[in-house]
Amino acid sequence: MHVVFLDHPDGTEVRIHHERFGDAAVRDEHALGWRGCLGKLERFVADATMSV
Repeated sequence: MHVVFLDHPDGTEVRIHHERFGDAAVRDEHALGWRGCLGKLERFVADATMSV
């Protein structure tokens, strides 16, 4: 798994490359998990920014 953080006009872009899954079902479960995780991170950062 590789994670890259890039400058973006709206903040920071996060790119995740995750490979070597046993099959498509496992891959799809990981994709769902990553979307949930990154969604929570986005809300956490937005909340932290609002309270500063």
